[in-house]
Amino acid sequence: MTSYATGKKSWAVSDRSGQRFPYAEMVTEWNGSFVHISEYEPKHPQLEPKVPGNDPQGLQNARPDRVEPAVIVQLAYNPFYTSSGSSTMLINDPGHGNKIGNKIIIRGTLAGNGYSIATLTTTIGYTLTSVSSDTYSINLPSVATATGFFGGGNVSIGPSAVELAENPFTITTGSSTIVVSEANHGRRTGNTVVFSNVNALNNFNSSTGFTTAVLATSTGYNITVVNVNNYTFNAYSQTATMNAVIGGGYVTA
Repeated sequence: MTSYATGKKSWAVSDRSGQRFPYAEMVTEWNGSFVHISEYEPKHPQLEPKVPGNDPQGLQNARPDRVEPAVIVQLAYNPFYTSSGSSTMLINDPGHGNKIGNKIIIRGTLAGNGYSIATLTTTIGYTLTSVSSDTYSINLPSVATATGFFGGGNVSIGPSAVELAENPFTITTGSSTIVVSEANHGRRTGNTVVFSNVNALNNFNSSTGFTTAVLATSTGYNITVVNVNNYTFNAYSQTATMNAVIGGGYVTA
């Protein structure tokens, strides 16, 4: 087997400087140059780049951004103001964020200044005619008979259509009466409610006896209030073929 001398008494000439150095103190660089240890230059980091690792962008428990749905807002005591002989009603709702042309529905108000509860709480709603940072106005169908504030302490304002909880309709076999679940609805018996985005099938996509066209009729239904969280209506045709909760997750009323 071939072997080499240790070179402890030998000299070597550096490929870099051309100077003589003890052979035992020489090293070989990455490019093959035979140089003294005092002249050694390691390989530049850019010539041996590290393999980049993962660059994750998504968070494990991310929640997608969304446009918050309009919700019912409780107003302060006596939020309405009218002037005698005028049909314009001013509503106090600090920081409301509404715009001219938005439509609202009034709930939970008391009668006052010549306006009945039925007039104020119509489910058709009212369109905003003027807006400031903390107030807005609507036009009522008749003029006020008094000047001042009114409405009481339980007035709430909401959009013309409110999103209901998932499967808000409860149906009973053989009946056309449907119970609607809507927390703190503020509605009154005789109000007309129009339902939209209704799924008439049950959770197993089976027929329930009702169709979407019947439940979501554009003319709506007159309701009968059961309690603060429920009211009923009678479908104009068809009856339930099972006991179930239906409607899906996108019903508005």
